[in-house]
Amino acid sequence: MLALKKNPNERGFILVLVLWTGLALALGVASFLARERGEAYRTATERVLVSSILASDAAWELALADLSRNRNAPRDGRIVEIRTPEDMILRYRITDETGKADLNEANLELLQSLIAAALGDSFRAANLIDRLRAHRENLNAPRLSLESLASLGFDAKARRALSSYVTAFGFSPYVDPAAASPAVLRAVPGIGPTDVKAILRARERGDPLPPLGSAERFLAPGGGPVFGIEATGSRPGGLGYRHAAKVLRIGGGFRGGGGRFVQVGPMKSGVVDR
Repeated sequence: MLALKKNPNERGFILVLVLWTGLALALGVASFLARERGEAYRTATERVLVSSILASDAAWELALADLSRNRNAPRDGRIVEIRTPEDMILRYRITDETGKADLNEANLELLQSLIAAALGDSFRAANLIDRLRAHRENLNAPRLSLESLASLGFDAKARRALSSYVTAFGFSPYVDPAAASPAVLRAVPGIGPTDVKAILRARERGDPLPPLGSAERFLAPGGGPVFGIEATGSRPGGLGYRHAAKVLRIGGGFRGGGGRFVQVGPMKSGVVDR
């Protein structure tokens, strides 16, 4: 019987075909596994996100309950953290807007000191105060907000920096030393580092605030009516979700409580890395 001889080129073609077929199969399997892993990851991520959203909702309600019932809850932006049995972390902080200087009411010397502290630039602060003064002298000018400061030359970066020092919701010419953050206290003219420590110590203990000499012309106790709330829910080291908005206190609450609250402006919500 005659043996058929295979052409070397034909053998090479078959070998290449086999190799390409094997590679295609391997790529197909890898793609299938990647899709399965991706789907599992997306499903797990969605579960975590839903849990974080629910936890941030709970943190928001806790903050409102603190405002309404607990007069001793911190109002100066300190973070309150609670861990649930389900290993969720609930964080919230309340900022009394009277702990900042009102853009429309506060003494311009106080505002200049706070703007200089926020921007780290005394010369620029003086120029911006001149624009604020001109705005106030215009009797037809509308009330200022942080957003409308753009028309006076405050860029987005400056407005973000100022948000911890000034507000449009203080409705007072004074800053409340019982609600002001340490950064605001340090920037008030006439308050030194020792005074700041004494104020914070008195607040922690529930003692009367110490006399502050010349700084007292910028300060007065108050409280509300507008508060900023930031509430976050997350798992340790995982994805978190945050709500942030300002609320207005209306009236008095049941049995001397803190009244009810309505939201002022839009709620800002979104995913955060924790």
